[in-house]
Amino acid sequence: MKHALTFIATSLSFMAIFAASLSFMAIFAASATPIPLYEIYRRADGLSYSDLSLTAVVYFIGAVTALLVFGRISDHLGRKVVTLITFAWRPWPV
Repeated sequence: MKHALTFIATSLSFMAIFAASLSFMAIFAASATPIPLYEIYRRADGLSYSDLSLTAVVYFIGAVTALLVFGRISDHLGRKVVTLITFAWRPWPV
């Protein structure tokens, strides 16, 4: 019986690590989807490669900052409250 419980705990632990790894891979793949558009933007708007690099860096810094700040706020206030504040504070009407 003890061996069976250990096997189940190990299996669940492996499945959790696998699910977390899979979700990280999906997030990284989704964050890279606009990269092919950069060449189109560069040609259409006359941007240089350094402009595109700066855009990617600013996007990365903004995304990480938002995740850290809003993640902590949602832990403190609750996810439902932060979601409602976000929907109320959107810059454009839906």
